[in-house]
Amino acid sequence: KTCAGFLNAHGGILLIGLLEVGRATLEQAQLYNPDAAEYDKYIAVGVDGSVDGKRISWDEFERRLRSQLSNSISPPPDPWVEIHSLALGKLKIAAVVVSQPNTWFWANTSTDQDVFYVRYGNATRPLRGPAQLQHMRSMNRD
Repeated sequence: KTCAGFLNAHGGILLIGLLEVGRATLEQAQLYNPDAAEYDKYIAVGVDGSVDGKRISWDEFERRLRSQLSNSISPPPDPWVEIHSLALGKLKIAAVVVSQPNTWFWANTSTDQDVFYVRYGNATRPLRGPAQLQHMRSMNRD
């Protein structure tokens, strides 16, 4: 949803492996990852380096994330998405950098198909009908 929202707005950066303080306590985060640490307004838990109990490499993590994005966003957003690995202490954080494209995107979620999401500030909103048309007309795209 967030990446589709960035694609339909002006782009943006999604950080995977960070929680906002208030969404969880440091103690709760350390149950998930003992290396979790608090940094200002965030708790870093890192990205999960395992799938079904098997360790995976960063390359495999990135391939899986790209595949998930391509399978859930239409058209596939690959040309406008970069995924970077950032080190934060002992933890690895994924930075998904989304550039503003020249087209529009729709997302499929577990409960809905072809939803037009837009990112406004720190909120991702689904737009339908007149609101979607107004947004699309307000931005210069092909």
